[in-house]
Amino acid sequence: MGTFTQISLPLYRLFISGEENWTMRCDLHVHSIASGMFTVPGLDRICRESYNDPAEVYDRLKRMGMSIVTITDHDSIDGAEALRRHPDFFLSEEVTVRMPSGTEMHMGVYGITERDHIEIQRRRKDFIALLMYLTERKLFFSANHVFSGLTGRREEEDFHWFESYVPALETRNGQMWPQANESAARLAARLGKIAIAGSDSHTIAGVGSRKCLRRERWMNFSPGCGQAVDESMASTGAAANSRQTCSASCGRSSGTNRGRWHCRRSRCWYPLLQPGTG
Repeated sequence: MGTFTQISLPLYRLFISGEENWTMRCDLHVHSIASGMFTVPGLDRICRESYNDPAEVYDRLKRMGMSIVTITDHDSIDGAEALRRHPDFFLSEEVTVRMPSGTEMHMGVYGITERDHIEIQRRRKDFIALLMYLTERKLFFSANHVFSGLTGRREEEDFHWFESYVPALETRNGQMWPQANESAARLAARLGKIAIAGSDSHTIAGVGSRKCLRRERWMNFSPGCGQAVDESMASTGAAANSRQTCSASCGRSSGTNRGRWHCRRSRCWYPLLQPGTG
């Protein structure tokens, strides 16, 4: 197939296939009991991230009208075992990744195999090594809730990595504040990234409340052909192909754990993050 989704037939049909050209829906960010323990100190020994049974998640998603189903547990694929028998299920996970700046991000990786999971976990503390593996395997991946504080602060350097190497941004997350989703949508639109959506639900009630809608072919994941949608199926416009550039050196500077360096990329991030721009 020569695309990011050469491994997973359901994911191929969602994003690429012209032969299967009907409207398809998929919640691309869902959790189950396999996501492990809650990470907040003091609660990490008594509370789980989710208590969702994988089979109940699948049934709920199908009742909500999802064409294909996946589960994106934190650094785990254990919840998928009970769902392998379903032909419309594909394997995914949400990976906790260490960025070159020292920050953390959550990355959705889709249409993987068990071997991919092992190799991804080996590399998740080294973003560049992980990126090389995902590229070699032609796996589709996204940066999730990039304007959330769930994984700590975000350095400007991180956004340069997103611009250059991450094919998709999550622009509709059912657990995020509207402002965080709006900022992600503006960023995806300006950079021409694929906009994806997911409920990020840790409870059964919220599963399927956000989804990625396929309305026409996304050939080679070019921008402008897909939509991330909420319950009313309203487009975010995040896949629009409009862009705004600043000068080769925008004059901004950033303090990181690698010292102080100046923004010398073709775009400046600051206008993208302000309400009413983009």
